[in-house]
Amino acid sequence: MLQLILLYFLLFWGMELIACQTTLSEEFSLSLPGTYRIGFTYEGCVIEQPFIFETASCEVPLFIPNAFSPNGDGVNDIVSPFGVDFEGISLEIFDRWGGRLFYTNSPPFKWDGYVGSRAVSPGVYVLVFHYLNKRNGLAQIKSQEVLLLR
Repeated sequence: MLQLILLYFLLFWGMELIACQTTLSEEFSLSLPGTYRIGFTYEGCVIEQPFIFETASCEVPLFIPNAFSPNGDGVNDIVSPFGVDFEGISLEIFDRWGGRLFYTNSPPFKWDGYVGSRAVSPGVYVLVFHYLNKRNGLAQIKSQEVLLLR
């Protein structure tokens, strides 16, 4: 939600100043980045100004633990991303040689340390999470190492 507030506007004609004073407050929603035009009419004068709305730097607070212990004690038994303003697309787990051990493209996006019914060995694995950033509408990737402890 953006809020546009125009406190006052000065209009010059040559060297003569014509003051068009007003207070305007308008709220509107923009969901996608791009170039937009703001315009209004005041006493027969059409005023238009383009502006660029950029959201590429709007990072979401997304956290994925870097270690977990799937030993059945109910504490840190899975590794899963959490935060706000994102929608999961896929989660992949790779071994140290680049072999893909796990893949899901449906929620919940979590891994329990198993490949099928076989528990994998303790060690370092690579987690790759594809997600939609709801703040800027872009698909993004977060990858990191995760340590599996037993």
